[in-house]
Amino acid sequence: MQDLTNGLTAGEVADRVASGRVNNVPDAPVRTTGEILRANVLTPVNAIMGALLVLILVAGFPGDALFAGVIISNSVIGTLQELKARRTLTELTVLSAPRARVIRDGGTLDLAVSGVVADDLLLLSPGDQVVVDGTVVDAAGLEVDESLLTGEADPVDKAVGDEVLSGSFVSAGSGLYRATHIGSGSYAATLAEGIKRGDKAHVERIDAPEESKDTTHVCVVDAEGNCASMTHSLGMPSGVITDGLGFMYNGCMNVFDPRPGRAASIAPG
Repeated sequence: MQDLTNGLTAGEVADRVASGRVNNVPDAPVRTTGEILRANVLTPVNAIMGALLVLILVAGFPGDALFAGVIISNSVIGTLQELKARRTLTELTVLSAPRARVIRDGGTLDLAVSGVVADDLLLLSPGDQVVVDGTVVDAAGLEVDESLLTGEADPVDKAVGDEVLSGSFVSAGSGLYRATHIGSGSYAATLAEGIKRGDKAHVERIDAPEESKDTTHVCVVDAEGNCASMTHSLGMPSGVITDGLGFMYNGCMNVFDPRPGRAASIAPG
């Protein structure tokens, strides 16, 4: 059992660093200067205007080629703006980079996130960001905001033995947790990697008939029994709302006719 008062020793930290069990997370991809230049110079608009410029020069009308200045100005302005934006984002990243408060050899250290190793004990207090995945080993009214990761708007109570995820924030209380998943194995890093790959979410359908994968159904019932439902197919939204809640009609009137007595209305008669 790890000592919750002393944390890891210097030797244990060295062993984990030597074995690669450190919180190395790859930096967010940014475009190089060469890529920025290519993106702003080799554009379809510049290609069209460049072709027109060549044709005008070949035809012997150099006086009509003044519009070539638009190609240069567009490329220069776009490149300068993106370079400035990249520099600003880099500065903001440095300013907003989270820090980790770690217990080692009986003392508390303030480290960069990359300095955390597996099994480190990390302190949590209101406003702190959870920098690596871990298991809570001590908690006093600890509440964590996981809305950025799970969409849950309300803070989640955390007790000893509960898991905390990197990318969440402490909204109340305090605690101590042990690092379990670090680096590319953390929840936030795995989520980010999936977004980069373009992974798609799988939505379970219960007793759903065969239909287009581009169709989505939503149904909501409130405490008073009022029901609202909506069906959305790609390019063809349609809906129906029960009495007392109003009515939402289809964007394609030839498919859904809201007039009572019609076959496709809410009151077909």
